Amino acid sequence: MISLHNLEGIPASKRSAIIQCLDSLLMSREKDDRLAPLISGYNWYSTVIPEADRAIILSHLHETQAYQEAMIKDLETLRYHKDDIVKRIRNKGARHLWDPRFIHRDEKGELLHLTLEDKRSGVCINLQPYQSPLSFYPEFVQSKGYLIADEQGWEINMPFHSKQELKTLTSLVLEKSTREHEKPWPDAYKIPVLLLGKSALDCAKELPDFECASKISMYGGNNEISFVIHKSLIILKASEHYKELMDLGFSEEPCLANKSFVWSIDSFI
Repeated sequence: MISLHNLEGIPASKRSAIIQCLDSLLMSREKDDRLAPLISGYNWYSTVIPEADRAIILSHLHETQAYQEAMIKDLETLRYHKDDIVKRIRNKGARHLWDPRFIHRDEKGELLHLTLEDKRSGVCINLQPYQSPLSFYPEFVQSKGYLIADEQGWEINMPFHSKQELKTLTSLVLEKSTREHEKPWPDAYKIPVLLLGKSALDCAKELPDFECASKISMYGGNNEISFVIHKSLIILKASEHYKELMDLGFSEEPCLANKSFVWSIDSFI
């Protein structure tokens, strides 16, 4: 488990300022108290990708071991070596707005590694009684935007060396990572998360399932804190919070993200 408060590569005082700033963006409100978040969530990692590689990777987030094993097996059919694949996987923590339609159990019925807080009451939700997504229960019908998840998972960062390799990789991951696919990887989400480094921007027109977004990241020691933003970037850049993030060492870089994920993060804004 990676605790945000224990990232040793970022000084405690700086880490505290980052958390306060990002949580303010996550739970921002209008003057009439309406929710108005500027970001949908953020991730943190205890290891970083070398700077030279960040532009040429496909990154994909998930959680369960069964999913990871099935993914590795299919990547091996593309002639990637298992040892090289495993080296590309790093653990992550995340804090984000939770859509009540999201699954909180794996295919065996086991709870995923997350805690869920209802910001209206400040109470952590006991997920044990809920077998289906929370949207099936009347008490959560109007809860979107008020639920905050803290969860643990992992991310794979696969390099691509050519346009064709990139297209092959994205095709495989998009298909198998989506629960609606005929034969998805076990525990697949309804909305997968795929990010492509800025080297992929040159072939954006040939990747119709992706669109341009921005990744805003801070690297300290061997740690990373980052988030992806789309629709609200202009508003964020006009705010004091953006200047604060830049002063704290964050930087902005373009990327491509799968359209269903972009729609998902924009739906909270």
